Amino acid sequence: MGGDEKLGHLKITSQAILVEITSEPFVIYTSRGYAPAVTVKTSRDGKSFNLFISASSLGRALEAQRQANNGALLGLEIWVKRESDEQMAGYVVEAAS
Repeated sequence: MGGDEKLGHLKITSQAILVEITSEPFVIYTSRGYAPAVTVKTSRDGKSFNLFISASSLGRALEAQRQANNGALLGLEIWVKRESDEQMAGYVVEAAS
């Protein structure tokens, strides 16, 4: 099942944020074509957002988490942040304890 394209996009900064992935990957049509995304719920306020997952650093980290979770992203709780506030900074993903 796909996500809700009407949700806002979660912007990840260098400040780590705890999120729960609440969907399997789906695509959203953007001005640059289709982009893969998942729906996430933030732990701090319980709001839902779409998180674009096309960045290779984010994709690699999520794939490792998916494999460790019996092939599913749904239900994973992860900490995610950018390495720095620069636009092209890579993502850092850690499993929540």
